[in-house]
Amino acid sequence: MKKLIMIAAAAMLALNVAAEDKKEAPKKGGRQGLMKELGLSKEQTAKMRELNKKFADKVKGLSQEERKAKMKDIQKERQAAVAEILNEEQQAKLKELMAKRRGAGKGKKKPE
Repeated sequence: MKKLIMIAAAAMLALNVAAEDKKEAPKKGGRQGLMKELGLSKEQTAKMRELNKKFADKVKGLSQEERKAKMKDIQKERQAAVAEILNEEQQAKLKELMAKRRGAGKGKKKPE
């Protein structure tokens, strides 16, 4: 009986440690990954963070319906602001990276 309890306790401990490892694993990609791949300067990174916060705050205050209605305009405005921060080479790289992401499943329609 003691062996069974010890095995159960060891199993629970192992599962707990495995769960913590998953939480701490950084995401691949995301905004941070994009900024790193684009090779932004410290100044550009700071501007991008400020821009991301500005647009997150802008969207945060909207209801679900308002967000749906205004999202295209907000995205166009954000893309224009990003274009002002990035140089031409970085803009080209961003388009390439976004196309890869879309091709990997995001925004891609499933065959019928």
